[in-house]
Amino acid sequence: MITNPTRVRQLYWTAYKSRRLMLSILREAVLGRAEFGSRLSRIHARWKGKHPQPADFFRTIGTLTGRDLDWFWRSWIYTTAAVG
Repeated sequence: MITNPTRVRQLYWTAYKSRRLMLSILREAVLGRAEFGSRLSRIHARWKGKHPQPADFFRTIGTLTGRDLDWFWRSWIYTTAAVG
């Protein structure tokens, strides 16, 4: 997701669907609904009125959960692997 899509048909997936799926998996399978919700509220309060970059979100949620989520971000954000 961090790089531009190489084909036009990838744009829809990259721009819209993959982020939603990534956050759903983070909520449902990695953190759980309760922890995800409370941490997301704290992230929102912390960054309200500011301009965070994706790495700020990754770092902040890792700090708030006390978990090393690098493996998750690396597989979703920093690769060019295709799903499916």
